[in-house]
Amino acid sequence: MRGDFPWYCSINKKDNMKNLMTAVLLLGILATVMAQEEEPRELIQARASYQSQLKFAAQSYLQKLESMRKMPSMKSQVDVIRAEIASFKKQVAADAITAAANAADQAPEKPGANTADIKAGKLTEFPKDITSADWDRLPGKVIRVNAEDQDGDWNKNAITIKDGDSFYAVPSPSDKWNLNKKVSCNWEGVPLEGMSGSRAGRLAMWAAKTDGKTSSWTSLEVKTPLIGPLKFRLSAGYSYDQYPRIYYKGEIRVKLVPAE
Repeated sequence: MRGDFPWYCSINKKDNMKNLMTAVLLLGILATVMAQEEEPRELIQARASYQSQLKFAAQSYLQKLESMRKMPSMKSQVDVIRAEIASFKKQVAADAITAAANAADQAPEKPGANTADIKAGKLTEFPKDITSADWDRLPGKVIRVNAEDQDGDWNKNAITIKDGDSFYAVPSPSDKWNLNKKVSCNWEGVPLEGMSGSRAGRLAMWAAKTDGKTSSWTSLEVKTPLIGPLKFRLSAGYSYDQYPRIYYKGEIRVKLVPAE
């Protein structure tokens, strides 16, 4: 038995060494596995945290971009300011016009030279410096004189005044007709260059006596009283090279007002 013992001990030593190596190997494998299991977990946590921060930053920048997109541009803001200024100017102008109109309505009317005659319904003389309101109050038939009427058949457009009647032909002070696209005037016309006393576009009046036999037509000043029996006609004044008659447009109203 003693002879077998050394061999037995040798076998046990080999087994123990084998077992020890196996244990060490298992511990190394276990440590490696544990290390491999822990490292991905940390990476996953770090990656999740990074992705979360990136998502938050992206959302924040998108919100800022959307806010900037909705904000008006500098040009739009300037246009808005200009529009407000224009609107303010229009309102100021409108207020000024309204104030002027109210002041005109409240101001006492300037008395004309023939206010009493106007109220009486008959004129003792041709009214001077009358206003549009005075003209509106005048009694009488309204005649419309068209600037385009040409001198043709005078009798066709003539107005007859019976014997014993007398009138003044009073033009509206505010009505105007156009001599061309740039020049307009009331019944008194506009002065002609180089022709002292001559006026283009003035209201012209012609009359002819009709007592028994019609006389020839005679030019009369508009302020002349019309005493019947006669017939008369009105027209825009003679045309001149400066204002050709072919461009005349518009009409002026004239009232045939009874005279004393």
